[in-house]
Parts: sequence; C-alpha cells; structure tokens
Amino acid sequence: SSCPSWTFALVLALYMRPVHLASTDFCQRNGSTAVLLSQAEQKTVKSGIGDTVLDFMPADKEGLAIVVTPSNSSMNPDMRLYALSQDSTCHSVLTSQEVGGDYLHVDEALTITSKATRYYLHISCREEVRCHYHIAFSKAVDADQWQEILEGSRKSGVAYHGVPSHFVFDCGDACKEALNRGDAERLTFSAWPRDATSTKHLTLLVRHGGIPTTDARQHLKAKRGWFSGEVVSTVAEPGRYYITVLKRHGLSPLPFVLSVTLPKSLQQLELGKPTFGA
Repeated sequence: SSCPSWTFALVLALYMRPVHLASTDFCQRNGSTAVLLSQAEQKTVKSGIGDTVLDFMPADKEGLAIVVTPSNSSMNPDMRLYALSQDSTCHSVLTSQEVGGDYLHVDEALTITSKATRYYLHISCREEVRCHYHIAFSKAVDADQWQEILEGSRKSGVAYHGVPSHFVFDCGDACKEALNRGDAERLTFSAWPRDATSTKHLTLLVRHGGIPTTDARQHLKAKRGWFSGEVVSTVAEPGRYYITVLKRHGLSPLPFVLSVTLPKSLQQLELGKPTFGA
C-alpha cells in the first residue's frame, strides 16, 4: 500500500541534515569492489580482511541494511559511507564507529537527500590492521513489520551475525500521563543474553521516531547491562521507539531477551527462572 505524502515528507525531514563534502578519492571505482544486489535474492554476503572499499547502486524503495560483524572481540572494523552525487561530487553521509559490529540503513530518503548515483562503503580496522569480518547486504525490513513489544513485557529472540533483530514500542497513555504531570519518568530498554556465561556481546540500538543504526547520530547512548548485554535509559516521550538488537562479534547464534519498562511497570515472573531488572 502507498504511504501518505506527509509520511514520506516526515521521513525525508529526518534525513535533512548537512552532507559533508569529501575528497573524490573516496568515491573512486579504481580499487573498489562492486557489490551486485540481486532483486531476486534477499541477501548478499561477503567476507573481508583488512581495509576494504565496496561500491553499489542505490537500492529501491525498500531500502538496504548493511551489517559488518567481526569474527571475534579483539577485532573492531568501522564503516564510512560516501555518496557520489549527480554532479560528480563526493559526500560523507553515514559513519559508524561502534565497538564491534556495525549496522547502517540506506533508504530512499537518504538517496534523495544526497542525490546519490552510487555509494562507496569504506571498511577499516581500528586495532588490528588485518581484522577479519563478515559483511551482509540485505533488503531492509519495513518498519511496519517490526515485532511489537509492550511496556513491562519481555521478548525472546536469537541474534545471528548479519541479521539485525527489530522491535517497536509505542509509548502511549503512560508516557502522555507522565508528560502531563510534568514528571521526567525514565523509560528503560534492556537486552541481555540468555546464557549468563556468554562473552558474545549484544549491541542495543534505540531511537525515538526513526530507525536506529550504529551511526552516532541515529541512536540513544547505551550502557553495559546484565552479563554482556546493554541498557538504554531515557526520559519517556510519547510516540514510537524503534529498537534493534545486533550481534557484536562472532558467527554463532546468540539467544537473547529484550525488555521495556517504566518505573511503575509490572513484570510477570516465571517460577524457576532468574529475572533481572534494568
């Protein structure tokens, strides 16, 4: 179904920020590897070692998700995305320097804002010069299809390398009431592995009113949580919060639990199973 024009305008406005002019050296196909994104396939997977440059055409309206997962916790690749515009200028559009895995979302609004004709993805290693990592390009999941999570509830999932897990939380009456009272109530998002001994860390990305990524401008700050999980605490605002759980490193699946709570939330406890607060 087609979305109303005002919805597209709102999404576009979220991306209307200055794009930074960069040297055309960052948008050169010489030394770059082209990534062919097939319309028939849901995912394109590659492995990488050391600094790499990949180039690709803008995706369709569904958008594109890019996930880089290092093979272990000692490796820390970063992503920088540049757009070659219609007038042959090169612009820096997204940067991800998160510890461990990185996730970027390239959608139609970003392509329109940057006037991109082609994208160039630069992956560089911070600590180890020849870090090993897994790269996944996939069609972005429409936000309307994200799993809904309710206040005071928990959701279970499995974090796979290259596959972001998406959730959405609508902060309705409880947030409106707190706002009307003038209370600065804290809304807390928590994600942690089911295995208490796990050293495979999770990355928790939360954003109010927009899709979160590991670009520092596109998610709320998280702190270390239970075991190797993360916690995001913010003043509750009415509206929709988008939540993404990402595998920070390693290639084996990692079961996890996600919860969303307000100070007065009532949580259902399961007998015989440990339950942790935020």
